[in-house]
Amino acid sequence: MIKILTLFLFFFIGCGCSLSPSAKKKRRQRLNKSDEQAALAREKNRLAMENQRQAETDEQAALAREKHRLAMKNQRQAETEEQAALARERDRISKMNQ
Repeated sequence: MIKILTLFLFFFIGCGCSLSPSAKKKRRQRLNKSDEQAALAREKNRLAMENQRQAETDEQAALAREKHRLAMKNQRQAETEEQAALARERDRISKMNQ
């Protein structure tokens, strides 16, 4: 008799029949809420990663612009120095010809 009652209790508890309809509804809502929270966490993580990638891209673009700016500055400086050297050479030659 005890074995039968024990088996009945195991079956009764194991199948979830002990839950009232309102308890089942609350359990479903809790599980659904957990799913929603997990989905929100995934979306938040996705947006954070997207923002991080965008920030990295923006930083790389800024570094490229700065590199280009410095290269152009150096090129202008070199051209100016070359023009100054040519002007000095012209002046030296013109003085020698006078």
